[in-house]
Amino acid sequence: MRTPMRTTDGRIVATVIDDLLHKRVESKHMLLKPLGWAFDVTLIKDAVKAGASRIEVVVSDTGITYSVSVSLFLSKAFSFDRHFNPQLGLRLEHWTVTGGERLQVGQTDAIQLGLPL
Repeated sequence: MRTPMRTTDGRIVATVIDDLLHKRVESKHMLLKPLGWAFDVTLIKDAVKAGASRIEVVVSDTGITYSVSVSLFLSKAFSFDRHFNPQLGLRLEHWTVTGGERLQVGQTDAIQLGLPL
């Protein structure tokens, strides 16, 4: 069964498919401080009511998928409010990461350009 998940203003931002809360995003939506993924508190509550026991974030521009159980998410999540809606966030270290191109610690995708003399 597919159940659309809406924000408080009515936008569909995720879907519960059977027991999976599935959200597709661009990498620019990742939390930067601390690194992680966040959801509206209401969205998580609604997803659990709809039967979600797992969470999956698919990043469209990198092909990376982040997965975690709802129970781990709820036990390790931190709450915050950056003047949108109350949110629950989970640091990147708690997610299982698969697929896509990932940088290794200390690796950068920056290229040093030379200046003509």
